[in-house]
Amino acid sequence: KTEELDSNKKELKELKEKLSLLQGDLSDRETSLLDLKEHASSLASSGLKKDSKLKSLEIALEQKKEECIKMENQLKKAQDAAMEARASTELTERIQTLEKEVGRHREDATK
Repeated sequence: KTEELDSNKKELKELKEKLSLLQGDLSDRETSLLDLKEHASSLASSGLKKDSKLKSLEIALEQKKEECIKMENQLKKAQDAAMEARASTELTERIQTLEKEVGRHREDATK
């Protein structure tokens, strides 16, 4: 009976030690899990910030594209206006030349 009691005490002591080790391991794992959850939350937050930044950049890009299209249209209008002005100047010069010729022919005709 004493042997059985000693055996039970020894077994109880071993189980208590094992329990203590397991509790320590559990505590370490819980700490590790909390760290991982915190890291995951940080990554998720960082991902959301990057998504938001990307969306802002996409919107800004669209606005810049629209500005470029407007500027291209303005440039085209300016080029067209410059061509018309050149054509108008050439036409005006041609009319003046023809008027001078008509004037010379009139003078020649009256002689």
